[in-house]
Amino acid sequence: MKNNRCHVFSYGAIGRLFFTVCLVFSSGLSYAATQPPKLTPEVLYSKLAHATWIANGHGPKVIYEFFDPNCPYCNLLYHIFLPRIAPNHLTVREIPVGYLTPTSMGKAAAILEAKDRLGAYIYNQTHYSFITGGGLAPIVPNAQTHREIDHNLKLVEGAIGYPIVPVLVYRKNNGKVVVMNAGVPTAGALAKIFPTIKSQ
Repeated sequence: MKNNRCHVFSYGAIGRLFFTVCLVFSSGLSYAATQPPKLTPEVLYSKLAHATWIANGHGPKVIYEFFDPNCPYCNLLYHIFLPRIAPNHLTVREIPVGYLTPTSMGKAAAILEAKDRLGAYIYNQTHYSFITGGGLAPIVPNAQTHREIDHNLKLVEGAIGYPIVPVLVYRKNNGKVVVMNAGVPTAGALAKIFPTIKSQ
């Protein structure tokens, strides 16, 4: 049976600006029958060190974030994280995926193929528009970049069961790995999380 792609949309608003969030599911067969094997949090965490990411910050407390360059919630999370990275001794390892909109892959590629990946990531977030998404212009990814971005998405799908962003992953002081995919944590929630992240 042909495995087409379909899109399920949810709508939200910030002020007068409306945006669309797209989750991409396999069709033809039920998604439950076609989803990849689910990775345990521990197995996922062990694979993240070898994923393709951009380090934001220099602290010993490492937290991973899966993001799509056009994701409005990821952009909100960026602005929440920004003033809290240095004071909380964090390194946020930003893991790009590219599935949310037709330009997502090209913008993720523009970040990874930039000479200054962190600078490109920051530009994309600081020039974000709730109408057009991330501020970078999309490019055609080379083969290696395309594989890296696809691999990152497979990690999300393997851990959650379907593509979704943002997803946060970190190891607690007690050794437990936490995978968060319940939207954007509030500043207050993050303030409680940061002290629990294990230093590396």
